[in-house]
Amino acid sequence: MEMKPQLEEILFRAKKDSITVERVTKKQLESQAHTKKHQGIIAVVPDPVYSTVDDIISFASKRSEPPLLVMLDGIQDPHNFGAISRTIEASGFHGIIIPSRRSASISPGAVRASAGALGHV
Repeated sequence: MEMKPQLEEILFRAKKDSITVERVTKKQLESQAHTKKHQGIIAVVPDPVYSTVDDIISFASKRSEPPLLVMLDGIQDPHNFGAISRTIEASGFHGIIIPSRRSASISPGAVRASAGALGHV
């Protein structure tokens, strides 16, 4: 099976960084990805860790930076949350404050839409 160059690059980098890669059937991939829009690859990552505001302020302080936080309210669509997260991360913010109820959470859909940004803020 011929691979797309982007997939070859991902596999090369994974091997270089000693990241385990497991080849599975398309059916297994769709089952694990919970979507058919997986582009041929998924990452299995730990559940998100939520930080307190004090943790975020401490992190910024250790870097001698003023803490930059964004408060989101009423964002219920995980794709919108992910897209907003990309902008927040690219702008250098240290964290996102979201309500515990009636709000999009760090879900697989939000993580996909964030293109990895949620792993950095």
